[in-house]
Amino acid sequence: MNKHKLTISNPAQGEKKLHALSTGAPITSLIAYENPLSEYQAAFMDRAQPFLHFYAFEEDKVQKRVLTRGEFWDLASLGAAYLTEQGLSKGDRIVHGFSDNSPYDLIIRLSAVMAGCVPVTINWQADEN
Repeated sequence: MNKHKLTISNPAQGEKKLHALSTGAPITSLIAYENPLSEYQAAFMDRAQPFLHFYAFEEDKVQKRVLTRGEFWDLASLGAAYLTEQGLSKGDRIVHGFSDNSPYDLIIRLSAVMAGCVPVTINWQADEN
C-alpha cells in the first residue's frame, strides 16, 4: 500500500472527504499554504541558492548567467510593483510575448502572478506565417 496516496471515504454515500492513507487523518486543504503567494515566498526563502542557469550566445561566445533565488525574487517583485503601478490588479490578464528566450520571460510570469494577474503567453516564433 502506498502511504502517500489519498482516499475518498464512503464514496457510496456521496461523502467526498479526503484522508491520508498514512495516518487516516482528514485532509482539510490540498495545499499547505494560506495563499499561492505564500507558497512562492517559501520556495524562494533560501535567497543564496542558485535558481536559474541561463546560457546565451554573445559575440560568438557562450555566456552563462546564474540568478539566485533572491535575485530572481527581487526582479519579479520589481516587475509586480511596476504592473500594479500601471493599474493592473487581481484577475487581469497580461499578454506576454516570448522574446529570444531570456530569463525575463520567466521573471515577468512570476511578476504577473505576484500582482494577482493571469499571464497569457504568446510564442510568436511558433507561427512562421
